[in-house]
Amino acid sequence: MHKLFLIVFFFNLSLPVFGQVTHTLVGHLGVTQTAYYSSIPNSKSYSSHFLPQFGIDYAKISDNFFWGGIGIGYNPRSMTLHKYNDGTKTGLKFPEIWFRVKAGLKFESDFLTHLPHISLGVSRTGSQTQFISSYNNPSTPYIYNVTDTTLKFKKIKPFIELGNTILNSSFRIDKRNLLMTFGIRYYPLAVFSSPMDFEYEDQMFKQIQYKIVELYFTAGIQQNFHK
Repeated sequence: MHKLFLIVFFFNLSLPVFGQVTHTLVGHLGVTQTAYYSSIPNSKSYSSHFLPQFGIDYAKISDNFFWGGIGIGYNPRSMTLHKYNDGTKTGLKFPEIWFRVKAGLKFESDFLTHLPHISLGVSRTGSQTQFISSYNNPSTPYIYNVTDTTLKFKKIKPFIELGNTILNSSFRIDKRNLLMTFGIRYYPLAVFSSPMDFEYEDQMFKQIQYKIVELYFTAGIQQNFHK
């Protein structure tokens, strides 16, 4: 499947086509809903809500049925590792920069254009810092040592993504377009290099390991260049 994806992607970016070719540059901003699914029995899964996502994409869209593009973006992450009985959460915060290549189909009309796509990408995370959030109790729980978590933390992770971009009019109209994108992203590799014993209280441990699945919504402006 990935070989077919790359053939479609490079075909649209590199080969000459007959008819009008549209190059697009897109800036977008949105929110994400991220689930950290536990792969350890009796260890809870957690999620983060409405964190921002920023990105810039370039695409080449021709008279062919297919199109291709590339993009770069940024996500801040907030990954809960444990929730205490009083509602206090503790975990890791870290930045993530990602790069992706996209290929998709084109369904064009005078009023709306749909650009469903599949993306393959890779992310690079920055340094992790601990967070503690308490809503019901101002007391501070046991502060664990984050060294163990950062040593096993995978900084580079591939992902696959399915999405659909909707333009408010045909991209062939010589003006800027408004767009919305809905998508789902899956990281097949686990967050840590191996299951890890997490010390959530003094001398009290639980084993943790997570995989990431994310839903996102972005909106932005697309500038078209015809040639």
